Amino acid sequence: MELGHQEIEDFNTDGPRRGLFGTGWHHIDVADGKRQGALAAYLEPALTRPNLTLRTSAQTTRLIFDGDACVGAEYVQTAEPTEVPGRTVRDTSGSATAPGTHTVRATREVIVAGGAIESPKLLLLSGIGNPDHLREFGIPVRAAVPGVGENFHNHVLTGLMAEVSQELPPPAQNLSESALFLASQPGLPAPDLQIAFVHVPFDVIVGQSHPNTVSILPGVVRPVSRGWIRLADRDPLAKPLINPNYLGDRWDLERMVQGVKIARDIFATSAFKPWYKQELQPGPGAVTDDELRTFVKQKSESYHHQAGSCRMGIDDLAVVDPELRVHGVRGLRVVDASVMPAVPSGNCHAAIVMIAERAADLIKGESRV
Repeated sequence: MELGHQEIEDFNTDGPRRGLFGTGWHHIDVADGKRQGALAAYLEPALTRPNLTLRTSAQTTRLIFDGDACVGAEYVQTAEPTEVPGRTVRDTSGSATAPGTHTVRATREVIVAGGAIESPKLLLLSGIGNPDHLREFGIPVRAAVPGVGENFHNHVLTGLMAEVSQELPPPAQNLSESALFLASQPGLPAPDLQIAFVHVPFDVIVGQSHPNTVSILPGVVRPVSRGWIRLADRDPLAKPLINPNYLGDRWDLERMVQGVKIARDIFATSAFKPWYKQELQPGPGAVTDDELRTFVKQKSESYHHQAGSCRMGIDDLAVVDPELRVHGVRGLRVVDASVMPAVPSGNCHAAIVMIAERAADLIKGESRV
């Protein structure tokens, strides 16, 4: 606020457009004083339902088709299932939980929700993707969908660290409590930079010798750079190839440098003066734009908000349609962050849950027809 940024009561709802830009406290999913996620809020309450089977230590290897209709999935039970408290894993066949390869059949449709890395991998293993890439591994083409695995992207951030002169108070709810959302230039419809504050050292190695350290994390949250997910091997248990291409576009690199400068401006405010002792990263050796470019190339990391690799649309490179159905086949949807054409500016957990809620409505609506 000292630098002229407005305070935001709620990043999500603080009036039309006003809530998009400014600084404030993060809102987090808390119930009864505990952080919540999809596991606690959705899966665990449903574990006793008779129409749900949870199978652990199992890896899906390919989708099963009858003509152009997806009718099931094949999976490998890699180990004995882990016991789930309050839930007995049902096994109607008597052998479905034994180590080895098994199949499950669908009566209506199959939903893939493996995330932006595993979902495109499974589609490719099942013959849905770029025909040239599939032929490299001798996989028969089920549907020519060249966009599978393309458009992969992520929020990207780096960390400035400052050693402080006072003992740090503990955080109240999480290590990242406050943030600044702003535009890198006037006229943008949504923030493309996020500047976060955390109570701990960004670099754990540096933090071992300087534990009384805080970090400001500038991040590019509307990246232009795009990477890809591809098969490394026909073996379904092999890890896929990932080219994230972070900062591959010059515009992303320049905005990250801009974010570093903003973080330094925040550390230089009078509000920080009673706390600030010294900058540990990037340090006095990174001053010029070229030196800062070198720093962010070496020290930028993932927000773990991977998205886009099975993107929604109606063009030739789209993978799913507006109702999340995979192009070129029937009875198959993808429901996860991979369907996002572009990751939203903010942390994307709530957006992913919204996608799942919308998919549930679509599926239930079709069931009533």
